[in-house]
Amino acid sequence: MRIVVLSFIILLLSACDNENKIEYSGARSELHLKADAEIHVRKKLRDPDSAEFSNLRVSSKGAADIVCGEVNSRNGFGGKSGKQKFISNGFNLSFLEEKVVEGGWPELWN
Repeated sequence: MRIVVLSFIILLLSACDNENKIEYSGARSELHLKADAEIHVRKKLRDPDSAEFSNLRVSSKGAADIVCGEVNSRNGFGGKSGKQKFISNGFNLSFLEEKVVEGGWPELWN
């Protein structure tokens, strides 16, 4: 099961490099993709109302549109936890850097 999840994460992250920018003329604009990704990433945070998003970009690999970026939010102690990277398809899949197996994110993100 871990191999399947890691394989899927690798596929999503491979869409996050800057060389894969695309033009949007379809039903979901870049603005809508980013807004939907923010909604789904907020659901994974301890304090979703405190979320501050930055460096958002939309990439595509094949038929998959992926939103990559950074989010900073409050932790359990009330302080900001610092920016962490995320990826999201804007529907039902979102991954936060802190939730990926230790040491795996830098290799996957690049």
